[in-house]
Amino acid sequence: MPYVPLDENLPEHPKVLALPFDDMNAALGLVVRAWCYCSRNLSDGFVPDGFFRTVDDKRLRELLLTDNGFGLLFDAAENGILVHDYLDCNRSRAEMEAYREIKRVAGKKGGKRSGEVRKEAKPKQVLGVCLEGASSKTNLHVLELEHKEKETRPLRACPSIPDEVRGYYADKIGREPNASELNSLMVLCKRFNSYIVNTAIGQASMQGGGADNFALITTIAKKEAGLT
Repeated sequence: MPYVPLDENLPEHPKVLALPFDDMNAALGLVVRAWCYCSRNLSDGFVPDGFFRTVDDKRLRELLLTDNGFGLLFDAAENGILVHDYLDCNRSRAEMEAYREIKRVAGKKGGKRSGEVRKEAKPKQVLGVCLEGASSKTNLHVLELEHKEKETRPLRACPSIPDEVRGYYADKIGREPNASELNSLMVLCKRFNSYIVNTAIGQASMQGGGADNFALITTIAKKEAGLT
């Protein structure tokens, strides 16, 4: 689900504290609503005049367009306003469209591979049905075949790892991830969203550390999530 990054110290920011006390909460709510609009519509910080529908919204907009000595929260723009420094802490339309394309391609690859794995698993199930009731010696041979198949069969898709992450990782290393790599990916996906994990994998690959360097991937993911 898309989200807007919100600093927990925002209510105590000097720009907010400098607002008239009686208008502070309502003005702060309008700022957050404007951020949500920009994120939802990929407007790169632009909010049209039509967004400010009520008399109170329009009054608060003028208040937020006024420099109170600590800088502006809104910047004036033709037919609307610009949320001040919106792109400094939010991804642009171009960046989000690029991410969605990566996700679409990776998901398509992951879904295709998942279907191939399920298809490869069917002969084993048919074999078990066909030989049901055969002699103990024959059943022992079947068990040996099944054990050999388990050793050579590609790993199934893990439900804890989104297809777009698994597919993107496989694309970067040129093969399907092994059991150890799947475990590391699962840990990452529990801590971070798919966008951050794929960004970290891509950056690790470009930095020469290798897309399978999970120590580097984790460090980059923490930085992307603002944890370092």
